[in-house]
Amino acid sequence: ADDLSDRADDEGRGNAENRETARLRNLARCIIGWKAMEDGKPVPFSFDAALRLLKAGRWVQEQVDEFAGSRRAFARGE
Repeated sequence: ADDLSDRADDEGRGNAENRETARLRNLARCIIGWKAMEDGKPVPFSFDAALRLLKAGRWVQEQVDEFAGSRRAFARGE
């Protein structure tokens, strides 16, 4: 909500690009770390790197959204 209001015009409206940016930033906040390799080297985690990953494809966004929305992912194992 803060991202949307920060990007709104004087009348409180936001355009589609601003809504998409806010949506991606929200998804990026759900990624708290990773162990990833690219060309045999570790990819350091950062918020900006998470945003770049999410922009790589809709399927990545769907995976993050599905995981973050699942209570099972955060339940304690016995």
